[in-house]
Amino acid sequence: MKNKIQLLQFVAILIFSFGSYAQVTVSASNLQYTNNGQSTITLANCGNIDLASSTTTSINLGINLSKPNGQVVGLSDLRVYTKKSSSDSRIERSWSQILESSWNTQVNPNTRSTSASFSINSSDFNASGGTLYVVFKSSGNIEYTSTCVFTITKALVPSFTFSPTSLGLACGDTSSQTFTVTPANIPSGATVTYQWSYSGSWSGTVNSSMNSVTLTPNSVISLPSTVSVKPYVDNSGYPIMACAVSRSPIASSGSISGNTTVCTTGTYTFSGLLANQSVNWSLSNATAGTLSPTSGTSTTFTTTAGGATDIIATVTNSCGEHYTKSLSLFAGLPQAFSLVRASNEYCDDIKYHYVPYEIPNRNPLITYTYNVTPIPWVKVTQTSQTYNGVIQDVLVFPKTYSGTIDIYVTTTNSCGTTPFFVEEEPISNCSGLGLRLSSTAEQFTVFPNPADDIVTIELKDSEKQFEKDVTISGELFDMLGQSKSKIKISDNKATFSVKGLKKGIYVLKILINDQVESHRIAVE
Repeated sequence: MKNKIQLLQFVAILIFSFGSYAQVTVSASNLQYTNNGQSTITLANCGNIDLASSTTTSINLGINLSKPNGQVVGLSDLRVYTKKSSSDSRIERSWSQILESSWNTQVNPNTRSTSASFSINSSDFNASGGTLYVVFKSSGNIEYTSTCVFTITKALVPSFTFSPTSLGLACGDTSSQTFTVTPANIPSGATVTYQWSYSGSWSGTVNSSMNSVTLTPNSVISLPSTVSVKPYVDNSGYPIMACAVSRSPIASSGSISGNTTVCTTGTYTFSGLLANQSVNWSLSNATAGTLSPTSGTSTTFTTTAGGATDIIATVTNSCGEHYTKSLSLFAGLPQAFSLVRASNEYCDDIKYHYVPYEIPNRNPLITYTYNVTPIPWVKVTQTSQTYNGVIQDVLVFPKTYSGTIDIYVTTTNSCGTTPFFVEEEPISNCSGLGLRLSSTAEQFTVFPNPADDIVTIELKDSEKQFEKDVTISGELFDMLGQSKSKIKISDNKATFSVKGLKKGIYVLKILINDQVESHRIAVE
């Protein structure tokens, strides 16, 4: 009995092994293909599908399947694939399912015949290397590939490139230009011809056999036409290619030379003029003076009423293009101006009161010098600064001074000096102005000083405590009175960063209720 059981087990293993490794045979036959509606071609055996020059090809093929007697494959898939090349992924072209019951025919229960129909596009394949084959996939995901693999080839489509496709010609440029057609994929023995087209604005030798022509513009002024060409292969035309011709912008390469200050007369010259170009001169302020002549590479400016003006050179070429260059100058003695007292007046925490003035339309070619006549014992100095992008002249007074002053401003250039007078300008002391030092003794220490990164604020006397209703805050200002940062002081200490600030002196104001404590901080 024991031996009988072992024999049955051996037979079961043998049957299982045979079913697992038995092959399903897949074959394709009688493949027919039709290129773009042309005559149908039949391949009885594995052969080459020649797409030729068609864009779309219809395919129909028969598929035969066979399996060993008794093998069960279950619900199976039958697919037709193509590949562009051996290294490319396969693309599914047809799919169908085969039921296990469809194998049970009376003729031969182990065979199955079917067919597949589909279309492929020539653009999906290279000139060679393509393949078509059939794959049977059982319910156990085992794939069986057809013994017949068809190759796929196609004829390369003729193509053409054109150079250049655009051309910019400067005014006056009559140099020869070459236009070239480069053919590709031309069938062996084919005849290629070219139909060139352009207007009479070009001259040159052209015939239908030339894939490259050299043409010369006929005019220095008129822009030549677009050049186009249509290729033909065995009298079959291909798309027209063209080169658009445009006018290159005029090059603004010239410049004006001459003095920027003119007392009576001055000569100005334009250099860098190209062929077919001319210059015309003009002034932005016609009352400042006159120009003679108004055309040519050189002109003379003569002062009349004087003042600031731009001398302008307009360069024009023979094609009507132009560009301008200008040079700012000042004519004659400095003229009368207005003096405006600026609003950013402030006092520092040492002993100075800063009163800034602005001169509208300030001329960089003129020097402005201030002379102040207050009470004789008051010393006033002059400095300058830039505030919100505007140059300011700053008069520096003692912070305790109050009174009326007279301001004399002399304006000077290379032609001489002109005086200007402002009478009875009121100056107040620093009472009521911000950024002044409190008389309160310093309660806090600030370190490090100089500083380039983090600054610490601490009480000098660590044992001291302020009343609960005392509010303490801090704020950092530059020397123009502009706030740079607000500082929160908690538990009588704080830290803040000066990194990123410009080098210079800053004022730290610590407000203790209504008392102000100031510290000067040098930022490195």
